[in-house]
Parts: sequence; structure tokens; C-alpha cells
Amino acid sequence: MNFIVTHSGLIVSVLFFTMFSIIALWSYLPRNKQRLQSYAHIPLGDDHD
Repeated sequence: MNFIVTHSGLIVSVLFFTMFSIIALWSYLPRNKQRLQSYAHIPLGDDHD
């Protein structure tokens, strides 16, 4: 338990970096390309006010 408390900053940094890497790799998979490109155009869509 003392190890976790002492190195909590390092542990959290490694966990966040790992999650960031997994999300980045997932977003660049070829099977996700078309869906994510369609999401990129959402802010440019017509406003229907």
C-alpha cells in the first residue's frame, strides 16, 4: 500500500498515457475512418433554427 501512495503520480500518468494511446490507435484504425470522417463535418452542417 505504501508503494501505491508513494508512486501514485507515476501510476496515474502511466494509466492516462496508456488510455490515450489506446484511444489514438483505435481512432486511426481503417474500419473507423468513414464514420469518424462523417463526424468531422457535424460542426459545418446547416443550422435549422
